[in-house]
Amino acid sequence: MADTGRGPRSARSVSSRSAAARTAAGGSPRSSRIPSCEPCRVSKLACDHGRPVCARCSRKGVPGQCVYRKDPFKRVNNSSNARRSSATQPQSQSHPEPQIRSHVSPAGDYDRLAALPELPALADGQPPLQLTLYPNPGFQGSSSLNTILDTVEHGAASYEDENEDGDDNENEDQSINANTNGEDSSVAQLGTDTAAPNHAAGLGSGHDPMDGSHGTDGPSPLQGTMLVMSGAAMIEEGAQVLELLARLFTQRILQQLFAEWMGKGLEVHLGSLLVRPFLDSFGRVLDTPSLLSRRLFHATKVPTDVDGSASLNDFADKYTGRNLRWETVGLVLALAGNAVSKLRAPHAVLYRTEQERHALGRQLLHASNTCATFCESLDILNDVQIIFLYESFLLHSVYFGHQSFRVWGRLNTAINALFGRGIHQRLERDARERDGGSGHGLPFFLVELRKHVFALLYSSDINFSVFLGRPPRISKRHCVIHMPLDVNPEAYQLAGDALEDHLRQLDEAGWNTLGQIRTHAVIRWSMITSQIREEALEAIIGGHGSNELPERLALTALRTKIADAWRALPSYLAVPACEVWRARRPGQQTDTLYLIRLYYLQTLFLIEWTASVHGTANLDALFGVASDLLAWVNEAIIMRERLNRLGLNTLAWRVSAFGLPAAGALAKCLLASASTTGTWTASSGATFTKAIRDLSVLIAHMDYLYDSSDGNDKLFIRAKGILIRVLESTLSPRRRGHTQTPTAATAGAEPQLAQNTSASSVPIFTPPPSNGNGNGLNNNTDAFDQDQWEFRPELWIGLPGPNSTEVNHLDFMSDFTHFLDG
Repeated sequence: MADTGRGPRSARSVSSRSAAARTAAGGSPRSSRIPSCEPCRVSKLACDHGRPVCARCSRKGVPGQCVYRKDPFKRVNNSSNARRSSATQPQSQSHPEPQIRSHVSPAGDYDRLAALPELPALADGQPPLQLTLYPNPGFQGSSSLNTILDTVEHGAASYEDENEDGDDNENEDQSINANTNGEDSSVAQLGTDTAAPNHAAGLGSGHDPMDGSHGTDGPSPLQGTMLVMSGAAMIEEGAQVLELLARLFTQRILQQLFAEWMGKGLEVHLGSLLVRPFLDSFGRVLDTPSLLSRRLFHATKVPTDVDGSASLNDFADKYTGRNLRWETVGLVLALAGNAVSKLRAPHAVLYRTEQERHALGRQLLHASNTCATFCESLDILNDVQIIFLYESFLLHSVYFGHQSFRVWGRLNTAINALFGRGIHQRLERDARERDGGSGHGLPFFLVELRKHVFALLYSSDINFSVFLGRPPRISKRHCVIHMPLDVNPEAYQLAGDALEDHLRQLDEAGWNTLGQIRTHAVIRWSMITSQIREEALEAIIGGHGSNELPERLALTALRTKIADAWRALPSYLAVPACEVWRARRPGQQTDTLYLIRLYYLQTLFLIEWTASVHGTANLDALFGVASDLLAWVNEAIIMRERLNRLGLNTLAWRVSAFGLPAAGALAKCLLASASTTGTWTASSGATFTKAIRDLSVLIAHMDYLYDSSDGNDKLFIRAKGILIRVLESTLSPRRRGHTQTPTAATAGAEPQLAQNTSASSVPIFTPPPSNGNGNGLNNNTDAFDQDQWEFRPELWIGLPGPNSTEVNHLDFMSDFTHFLDG
């Protein structure tokens, strides 16, 4: 009896204690169960319930995906969903974010949304999103199994019925998934955005593709579903992205970002064509984040069709406003993140400190990554998505650095989408070739847009492959090179006779005959030089023979190609270096001329560096072109106010990709000149002085190009440390003896350099004020005259030691670091 009496009392005491615990915080009872975050819940893994990010999501590096449902442990009721969708008031109660709630008025916004298509309610017990068993294969070329099967199928049809001219009843799935006539027909289908098969996506049955149910004619869920995903979690995650986007929009942060970037580099980004249509229409489609998220999933699943009569505005309407899609949202977020990386703090409107700027940039980065995951999950592939992936690659390079494997993977993802879209092959149906007037050709703007997409990805692939010393993913041997025309962007809005009149202003090579310096000239020249750099890259990372005749002939041919290409440039583009800065041109024209010469010098340098790797180099030629390239990079740093591109990170990329390899080659030559073997000497004292001066100018400005939060922080720190030690080793004997500027005779007779020289013996100086000639030195002055230079001891703070391994390896410097680290 005693035991039975204690039982109820113990139960009552436990109940009272738990009730007290539930009401301790604020008096409102709460569930004794603690909800897990969505990634842990879906994966059936233990969650430590950490807020705002649990330990598991933090270890996986996906803090943006660690979200907690607002109503855990509750089933989603179909009828309640319908009531919430049709109500006019509850939207302001479900999301307490003040900026969003103040913008979405119950009456006005729902009146605007009345014209939007209604989405069917989710079927009870059915998942709203799923991956299909037969996903979208994209473009398939002539060697694919699909092409072989097509050929066999057409042959069998002809054998069965020889009287028929052709098979007029092709399978609907084949027209979407397969190329019916091999390679050419796949490209001919590029006018329609590739989508998953109708029977898999549910588009042909007339039901909601967000719904897990199938039509009467479709396959069963068991046959059509490979992996069932949690649609509710994805919609909630999309709602968080839209909350951020709506907050930035209602506070006019997005508008301010793009307004300051416009005219200073935004227009060269392909995604800029959707910025204005998005900003003009987003306010009309704002809704509660969860409902808008679901609408975006519905819209993104629907393929977009583009015919020959479509205009650029028609194209933009398919991705904005009522047709807003996740790839458009991701593109806008990625462009905004790139703008944030260029506008330094403090800013009067956007942010006050660098920490706030960096936090906003990270938010935009994670949100755009989420949009990319949505697009991949929905198995879509279209032109805007490729542009979005390219902008995402640029954004990742800012925050993770150009040597990051994550950035390399992002570029690879964009290239894979390019191949899947078939843009690397022939664009047979040009806007001016309508297949005998049938009107099925692609509009002019879309043809040029795809040419630009290919050109940007090809040039970026070659640039990063050269920078990292890796094989490129895109090879001109496997592609049909599409050269964009040198037209004004306004030509994309033209059609008919007006377009033809504009195109008559181009010569046979595609350059404009009016002498206008246009932004498209840069991408055209980049394509030309990238093809030459690809051949040089093959030689530099391929076999390493020594003084072999084929290699000599190949390098001689490359020198001839770049010389011929430079001579073939219109005279208004191939201007002397001094003319770039003397004429009072607009910033856009100055930047165009600067980049054209920069790509030219980089190609020359890569050819000579390739020759040095194979042991066939003339060090005088390498020293000369490296000196010219480094001086040209320095001029951009000194004259940056005259350029058009906004932001220091643009200059930082030019320094890391162009300036640092040239500086490394100069340092290699200086070490060879200072060695006891006398393997090489500078041709003149002036040449030697110029190299020392250019290296000093670069080192002096490197502090201003990056900060500790930039992805290239360690890259610049190590590069600066190496270059400082090279200058120290090269100059210390001369400084101790207070000798004059070395001549060609004395340069080769220097004694062996001391390996361990103190930092204080040879200070690094910043250049004196410029006298207006752009070189930072006064005329007739000795570069080693200490009175002409300002001592900067802070350059020595925090430099890595000679044997430091805490930073990444700097490519192009591997051949001479052993002189320092030995």
